[in-house]
Amino acid sequence: MTVTYKTEGQWVNNAWLMALTLTVVPFGLMALLMYAGLPAWVSIIAFLVIFMLLYVFFSGEATYTLDESGLKRTVTPYLSKKLSFIKSIQEQYAWSQVRSFTNDTDYGRTLREFEYLTITFQDGKKWRIRHENDEEGFDAFRNEFLRIINAANESYVRSMLQTQSASQVNFGERKTPELKTASVSGPPVFIRKQKSLYQTVWAKALLIVMMLLTAVVLAVMIAEPQKVKWHHTLRIGLIVIPGILYLWYRITRKDQ
Repeated sequence: MTVTYKTEGQWVNNAWLMALTLTVVPFGLMALLMYAGLPAWVSIIAFLVIFMLLYVFFSGEATYTLDESGLKRTVTPYLSKKLSFIKSIQEQYAWSQVRSFTNDTDYGRTLREFEYLTITFQDGKKWRIRHENDEEGFDAFRNEFLRIINAANESYVRSMLQTQSASQVNFGERKTPELKTASVSGPPVFIRKQKSLYQTVWAKALLIVMMLLTAVVLAVMIAEPQKVKWHHTLRIGLIVIPGILYLWYRITRKDQ
């Protein structure tokens, strides 16, 4: 069975490189224009324009396809529709090249919870597939992905049992269990499910640190309110405290 899911994506595999480019280049241009003596509004407009152009340059339509033989991703940059020299980028992996995966939910910039699937390969590359507007398409892709993963892991366990049974044949008659054929082509492979950030000890440590720092800041605000500016209070009330509450909610949620 072949399942295809289309969504938005970036053709750059290195997320840190993309983040640095989207940050350093616009801010550097803005600082350069301000240093040249241009009005502040010119620098701000230049920052926004360069940021949007870079984001469009890195973005495109991503098509993910999977079947029993492996996974394939094709990213078509938006600019390729206007510039013929920009080509689509294709990547293809067999299931034996998949190292691990993570399936969880998170909140985006629109304050709406979305589901995501992160697939890590043996060469270190990662595909982060987000649930966008096509809920039915994402669900079908995720369900088929998990079905194939379970089949691959069951095949791996059966092959290990078969190997152990064969090694014990000289110690007496032992009936080898009948093995069912898995639906995954290629050699047996075990694909691990990794914990998301909220399921690790690092999230709990981050929560403790944030609570301690917030408690110290609140104590200073109460003891010496004249030293605290109004925008600091607003930032704590609108950003820090809701962030702590959300982190607490994700760590203690039972359905993870």
